Amino acid sequence: MQQRLLAHELGHFLSDIFFIRQLWLKTIPEQKKAIEQAFSWQDYDDILELYGLIKGLPRRPRTIVGRGNDLLPETSERELQADLIAREIIAPWNRVLPSASLDKSDFVERIREQFGLPRKIAAYYYDDLKRSIAPKPDLITRIFSPFLT
Repeated sequence: MQQRLLAHELGHFLSDIFFIRQLWLKTIPEQKKAIEQAFSWQDYDDILELYGLIKGLPRRPRTIVGRGNDLLPETSERELQADLIAREIIAPWNRVLPSASLDKSDFVERIREQFGLPRKIAAYYYDDLKRSIAPKPDLITRIFSPFLT
């Protein structure tokens, strides 16, 4: 449980702060000092936020703590992203992929036992794997499949 929580919080750091900060630094390197201050939540010039907006950069992350009416619209997406990063840290795709040939219930049990993922998360992982490795239907099949059955 603690491993999953730690991996989830690391996922927040990577997706909510590190990757966005790197994008800002790459896009406007001349503002390096201001960006570093802004992303360490020190005093910074508000003009930096405007400059980032003009450059099309994602906003500097805000806290997502809040419930009910105080919940930010982007909270669900950020939580999902942190969960996906945590899942990859705990059960890397390349180590899980060989188990994709199992049926769903066997897959879920193996991943739960091997990596400690909860059944629900392992079941979602199975669905993600199957979507990614399934052959993509060609255009003709997609157009005419309702008529072929």
